[in-house]
Amino acid sequence: MNNNSCRDWLIIIISSAIVLIIFILLSWNVFNHVNDSGYSDITNQNELSAKLLDQKTLQGVVDNFSMKKLNFDELRKNPLRFEDPSI
Repeated sequence: MNNNSCRDWLIIIISSAIVLIIFILLSWNVFNHVNDSGYSDITNQNELSAKLLDQKTLQGVVDNFSMKKLNFDELRKNPLRFEDPSI
């Protein structure tokens, strides 16, 4: 068996350099594709259409959270009384 470490290191360095070059080329290709396709364009605020919540749905959500807050505050003042079943 031939023990030529210089040749082994040369193969490792050349292989790593080839992988690095391929990685850089692919990254550059993806960068150019995203840059040219308009993903990074900022749209005008007037062009955006936003769907607004109706008042009935919004009031229902607010009432739901208000009820949860009242229940939470009541449980903090008067905690549940229960016995530990493991005793």
